[in-house]
Amino acid sequence: MGAAGAPTLVTLPDGAGHPLDGWSMTHQPDDIDPTAARTMEEFAGCLRRVRARADNISYRRLEQWGTRNNSPLPRSTVVDVLAGRRLPRKTLLLAFLQACGVNPRTEPRWVTTWNRLSEQHAAKPPAAAGSATSRTATNVMAADQVIADARARAGQIIAEAVAIRAAAEQNAALLRSAAQRQVDEMHAQAERELRRHHRFAAELAADVRAAGLLRIGANYLNGLDWDRLFADVHELDIFVAYGQTWRNLNIRQLHKLARQRGSSIRIFLPDVNDEATTSLLANRFAIAPEELIRRIESTRESYEGMRYPDGARIELYYFPGDRMFSFYRLDDTVVVGFYSHSRNRFPSIPVFVGTAPGSLYEFILEELRAIEQKGRLLTSHIDGILPSDE
Repeated sequence: MGAAGAPTLVTLPDGAGHPLDGWSMTHQPDDIDPTAARTMEEFAGCLRRVRARADNISYRRLEQWGTRNNSPLPRSTVVDVLAGRRLPRKTLLLAFLQACGVNPRTEPRWVTTWNRLSEQHAAKPPAAAGSATSRTATNVMAADQVIADARARAGQIIAEAVAIRAAAEQNAALLRSAAQRQVDEMHAQAERELRRHHRFAAELAADVRAAGLLRIGANYLNGLDWDRLFADVHELDIFVAYGQTWRNLNIRQLHKLARQRGSSIRIFLPDVNDEATTSLLANRFAIAPEELIRRIESTRESYEGMRYPDGARIELYYFPGDRMFSFYRLDDTVVVGFYSHSRNRFPSIPVFVGTAPGSLYEFILEELRAIEQKGRLLTSHIDGILPSDE
């Protein structure tokens, strides 16, 4: 889709806080039916599934989204709502759904269910006052007992301290001599450890320089300054399974680069026509092969929609085979992230940022050459001229 036809609905922001184009909503969680919820807890379960479908967007990003869109999403309130401890206000519900990629206007079932649960909640009689006074009295008695026990223990400690002081004064000379010996030995050991640490630090620094490492992180989506990485970039290579979350978070920067004449964007995606590839990756991500193919095709269509007249050269490739990691090359900088082979979703996965010259950067260049040779070019776009269908 070109820039002129972009929808105006705002969903997730990019890393700099700018609103994304409407086509960044790659799916709607239409398989989540809130009307089946009969209690506040069941309704919270539906909302948790919506958040899961939005790649488990963090509470911090939800709160930031609310601030930018004048629709507050306080972290503590969202936590209570998703835990089923309270029914959200309607304004908070609408903001949460939009932040997770659901349009309440096209999904009226959420508001309908909220109205029903809100009426049920309002109809409940207030809880009985209970025996608050008796509980308070019991708590006071317990506190008094704790204080008494503490005073008794303090007296014992004071007595023991007096006895220890008397013994220490009698043996002061021996204790000072033993302490001095220990101090001397600790000082010598500390010097040995310091020299060993300096050698290790020097070796590590040399390894880091040789690898061209700029940073080692644990979250490539939110833990890196992608705006800075995109600054003044002319060449971008992307090797991912489908990478829809990263694409949505950086859609503004991607379109900016796509408009630059003389720049290039290459995207390498799994070959949807290779059954071995799709079966292996679908099993790794614990999704059906059909869903994996849909996500890959959605990614391809999104990048194909970034073609602009007199814009960047855009090439898309299908590459068969497994993926041990994903990476992004932005001119002379590379970002490499691992894939997890566990079905459990880890909150942090190691990510490495390197630059040229460096062994990590050179390794990625060699990988790119091999991937390009083995891959299959789908479409190419040079200076606004689209290729004919093959």
